[in-house]
Amino acid sequence: MSEEKPLSVFMQQAFNRLGMRDLSDEMAVERVYNEAAGELIARMTLSLKFQAGTLRLKVTSAALKNELTMRREGLRLKLNESLGREVVKKIVVE
Repeated sequence: MSEEKPLSVFMQQAFNRLGMRDLSDEMAVERVYNEAAGELIARMTLSLKFQAGTLRLKVTSAALKNELTMRREGLRLKLNESLGREVVKKIVVE
């Protein structure tokens, strides 16, 4: 009997086979960021870019930048836990 899998699993496998893992990872990070960061921080994030294991965040205020800089390791761990593997290796807050 075959096990049912979500469509996202098949898409991930297709991206990997086509050599598009980076694009797949970028989409996955963007998908789980709001939940991992929390609603308020997600709303105050102006942009997020993910490339080669580094997540770059632009935020609305210096106070939030300072808060995220202090919490970035915890956020990185939450993101990777949600993704099921180590995708985010570094977070840069701008």
